[in-house]
Amino acid sequence: KAICPAERETLPIGTNAGQNLTEPKEKPPNAGVLPLAFFHWRKIMQPRFNFAKAAPDAYKAVAALEQYVQSSGLERRFIHLIKLRASQINGCAYCVDMHVKEARHDGLSEQWINLMCVWRESPVYDARERALLGWVDSVTNIAKTGAPDADYETLKGHFSEEEMTKITVAIGAINIWNRLAVGFRSQHPLDAATKAA
Repeated sequence: KAICPAERETLPIGTNAGQNLTEPKEKPPNAGVLPLAFFHWRKIMQPRFNFAKAAPDAYKAVAALEQYVQSSGLERRFIHLIKLRASQINGCAYCVDMHVKEARHDGLSEQWINLMCVWRESPVYDARERALLGWVDSVTNIAKTGAPDADYETLKGHFSEEEMTKITVAIGAINIWNRLAVGFRSQHPLDAATKAA
């Protein structure tokens, strides 16, 4: 059984990442520890099963929510921002790969795409984008953040209540996709190799 990144058990710092991670490990007393997820992600993930085929009705329900998001009237750049940032937070390689390519296809700059993972330190995002990024971070990490007033007030300064509702539905939708893709180990396609200049 592969070790799921959501599991909270730990291994001692300095543990050889190449060892068999399916065997249980004991934590030495007072030793520094890293989450097992750290070691898990150094191994190549294998797909578990095709969730769309396993439960077509469930897939169609999520796809219908996605269709609503796409036709909700939110600006395209905001939809790209929501999808890419949430997917980064959730560690979903399948969705990051997809939404990077979609954002690029729609004309968003490489700098805008590439710096999203460090958006707080970059001036490339305007005030509305920054307010939205803060809300995506808060809502995606809601168990830790509780969606604080500071992030809500910042969002409210740039968006109407209708827009905030649609934004939050969009955040919820990509979080569902991320949980399906990460939970069942969906594999992103590999691009053709490019030669170094």
